Amino acid sequence: MDPKRKRGQNKEPIPVPIEIANNIAEVADEPETDDSSDESSSEGSGGEDDEANGKLSAEEVLELDVTTDTSPGPLVVRQVDIIIEQSVRVTQIPAPPPAEPTAWEPFNFPTESSGTSSASSFVPDEGPNFSNAHGVPKNIPPDCTQPIHFFSLLFTDAILERFVAATNRYGAGKRIDFHPTSVAELKKLFAIVLIMGLVKQPQTRSYWFKKAGLGTKLYRHDLVASAMSRNRFEELFSYLHFRDVVTLTAEERERLRSEDALYLVSEFTDMLCENYSRYFECGDYIDIDEMCIRFKGRHSFRFFIPSKPARYHFRAYCLSDQSGYLYCFYLYRGTRDHEQTIYSASAFSVAKLTDSDVFRNKNHLLFVDNYFMSLEVVQICQSRGIHCIGTCKLKRK
Repeated sequence: MDPKRKRGQNKEPIPVPIEIANNIAEVADEPETDDSSDESSSEGSGGEDDEANGKLSAEEVLELDVTTDTSPGPLVVRQVDIIIEQSVRVTQIPAPPPAEPTAWEPFNFPTESSGTSSASSFVPDEGPNFSNAHGVPKNIPPDCTQPIHFFSLLFTDAILERFVAATNRYGAGKRIDFHPTSVAELKKLFAIVLIMGLVKQPQTRSYWFKKAGLGTKLYRHDLVASAMSRNRFEELFSYLHFRDVVTLTAEERERLRSEDALYLVSEFTDMLCENYSRYFECGDYIDIDEMCIRFKGRHSFRFFIPSKPARYHFRAYCLSDQSGYLYCFYLYRGTRDHEQTIYSASAFSVAKLTDSDVFRNKNHLLFVDNYFMSLEVVQICQSRGIHCIGTCKLKRK
């Protein structure tokens, strides 16, 4: 409040209820003198009207500004404050006492025998107990101690020799001066690809920077540059083949493409998946999910999903152990996969990946996301002795 403002200037009147105004009017009617003067004044003013005696009505009290100098004396102001305070005190309603918390009781699941049973008495279905809750390797040779030995278990010499034969034949048909490759050189090629997956660079040629400067210090990878030249890497990578397509005629290619659009790599993925499952035994918990394989070329099965890290990709459905080991997988080939079966698109992946005696009646716990989760998937798992846990959408049919 400004101390220079005079009392009673530019102030709004205080709103007062009509009941309080009637009490204020009665108080304002009383004079401020002693008892003797009150009796004498009351006898002489018995027949006069309210305006002659200065009596205030309730409407006038409502318009009264008790903060101005024209208001009644300090005694009347103090009595008005007392009346307002008492009225507000009476109108306040005490808050109800807080309710006492109820004791928690466990939910009882109904049964056919006793009607109800405690939740803690639930017993899972009988089945074999896992000797190892986590997945463990199996069929590992005793001399397998180095990383290259484990790589050779998955990418066997038979697979690499198929790559070498098909690549040399395809490269010789494209270029006259093509230098044939070998298994040892092909291992270097795969090693460089693995390094590129771990050490990201802006572009492929960044690993072979030669000019001295900031780019060489930031991007050049000496191990990659010393293993193979950049031109040789690009040449082998562009001519790499697993299926020998040079000896195929145009009619044979069209027939294979109509049967399987991924016929160039289908044999390779089948052999690789067989090796993955040969040297590992899944534990109690398994998972099925999709995997995106980056691909920017032209193909009818290429997907484009902007929200994925690899927007252009092939889709593969994988079954993995809780340790992250990829046990088996298959490449998605569109609606042709499940059109000839009784399963839906999402249920076909679960039915195909779990169709093995390794998972039947062993009480595995399968975890899936809302794409796979459905009543059909639960029924498939139940028929094979697999427990299924997953998220689901409320609006899914």
